[in-house]
Amino acid sequence: MNARTPTDFQFSFKGFTERGGATDIHADGWGLATYAGRGIQAFHEKQPSCSSPIANLLSSSTDPIKTHNVLAHIRYATVGATALENVHPFTRELWGRNWAFAHNGDLPHFSNVTLNPSSRFQAVGTTDSEAVFTHILNRLNDHFDTTNGAPSSCELFNFLKMLASEIIEEGRQFAVENNPENPNDYQPIFNFLMTCGEGLQFAFCYPGKRPNSECWNSLHYITRRAPFKKARLVDNPEIEVDFAAVTDPNDVVSVIATQPLTAEDDWIEMKKEELLMFEYGQPFGTPNCEEAEEASDSITNIKSLEKLTPNVEFDSPDMLALETLTQSNPHNNNFGKGDDTIKEINKFSSITIDPHLTSDPSFWDYCLIPSDQGGLTLNVLGPPNEFASDLLVGGGANLDDVEYYGIFSTMGSASPAPNQVSNSALIISSSNLNSVDRSKYSKIVSVLSAEESTMSQTYANTEVDIKVSSLGELRALSICSYALLNKKS
Repeated sequence: MNARTPTDFQFSFKGFTERGGATDIHADGWGLATYAGRGIQAFHEKQPSCSSPIANLLSSSTDPIKTHNVLAHIRYATVGATALENVHPFTRELWGRNWAFAHNGDLPHFSNVTLNPSSRFQAVGTTDSEAVFTHILNRLNDHFDTTNGAPSSCELFNFLKMLASEIIEEGRQFAVENNPENPNDYQPIFNFLMTCGEGLQFAFCYPGKRPNSECWNSLHYITRRAPFKKARLVDNPEIEVDFAAVTDPNDVVSVIATQPLTAEDDWIEMKKEELLMFEYGQPFGTPNCEEAEEASDSITNIKSLEKLTPNVEFDSPDMLALETLTQSNPHNNNFGKGDDTIKEINKFSSITIDPHLTSDPSFWDYCLIPSDQGGLTLNVLGPPNEFASDLLVGGGANLDDVEYYGIFSTMGSASPAPNQVSNSALIISSSNLNSVDRSKYSKIVSVLSAEESTMSQTYANTEVDIKVSSLGELRALSICSYALLNKKS
């Protein structure tokens, strides 16, 4: 599952675990990997998921895990013993990101492969699945020069597309060489899901069925968005959920599975040799790096950016505000020069944010952008001897949100020492502008306070580096900024 907002996966996982020995034969172990910010939680067992107390807890807890990205697998052992080390999903770290991988199919040319002992990634178990996962990571590690940062999502997509086709072709050649009279018995079946960090998941489909089997191994997906409707599990028809009642109306959720998990008509079977990229819920089939560079050169090209920023609703007030921001604003000719604003955002090296801005509905959506995409440290304006969490809660934030996102430094950040200027941008509510010494910060971003529904002349004339009407507007500009800097969404 891949989602725009943190979403619980209990409904889908409940139906999925039934296939692990109850309604299907995949009873040789199960595993699950779910992301929490930059961290990853993994569960593995070699017993059937349908009878696992841990799997049952995950699918029925009254305090469910919520995440942007989760990957689960139930195993039918064809290569490698029924052992814990052979249970998917397999996880590794690359470029400071947690990766997870699960495979459904057969790759005979990876069944007895011997990896180069000097390669960074080595298999622990004896499956063709883990062998090909380590092969993919080694190729990624060798191909990309990360001196100036990890590759963008579209660069990853293009390389993975090429690499997957290469693995398929090698599998076809292996089949002909090892069973020339009946090469179809050795044809590769290569359906995989691979997650990369909190919001990114790749799905590749090369379907088929094993000899003497009627089971067709493929991949299907469904993307749910408002207006949400009801769904009923295929493997347990008594269980139904009304997504309109339990889902954030702004959410976009994609679920990918070998076979559809629900009786809805909206499931789509992936094409043969198709690679899809899911980013915060939105599926992409043909991201293009050249388009990314072109879009980053002109932030007024909103429709081009739509392909690159799936976690933004492009008909939302935030994006309409961005379109206005990129043009001269009739209220104030010095307000909202988009290109100039982006240049200022690019100069940020850290951010100190006014805790009273937690009342802005886009507070967490904004904070995730400079933290995850910009790699910036986030501080809370306040005394250095007070906990950042206390300052945020004092400003109106929910403690559960503060603990869940975990993206702020531990302690508050006081104003710089006398005669010193902080290297941090200060993002502050317009109503609190006069409460701090603004000269101590290298950049000042003023956000229109909730008390002011429209820009006053006083606010328009305030001397700060950037003025925005909401954090949603600043978030949209930040996305453009990091696209410009990193050539990625």
